[in-house]
Amino acid sequence: MIQAHLDIFKLLEPIFRLYLETREKVNSDARDWKALKKRNGIFGIPPMMTSEKWKTMTIIEKYTAVFGPQDPSRRKIEDLPYFVRLVSREREGKCVYCCREECTGCPLRFDDKTLLRDLLE
Repeated sequence: MIQAHLDIFKLLEPIFRLYLETREKVNSDARDWKALKKRNGIFGIPPMMTSEKWKTMTIIEKYTAVFGPQDPSRRKIEDLPYFVRLVSREREGKCVYCCREECTGCPLRFDDKTLLRDLLE
């Protein structure tokens, strides 16, 4: 599933880049930069990350900068910059992913034990 998350992150990467570029335009005042240092990064991006540095990073480095070096599956879903939910629409009743009744969506796991194609079959 890590590969699926990386593929999704590649699609969302321009949003993170645009956020950095916009943040730099708005926060060009030195006082704003001091305030920004004190705040946590928005969207998971570290507060001192620049768009120039972002452009030089690999997709894995960007993913690590946003999600952090620890395994994202150990964090609460609400604390992640974003998450992906799998929704079963085929059968009425039980979810095909978690086998629960009335499931509203299962989070896409952050592991390599299950492949995305296994879930889609």
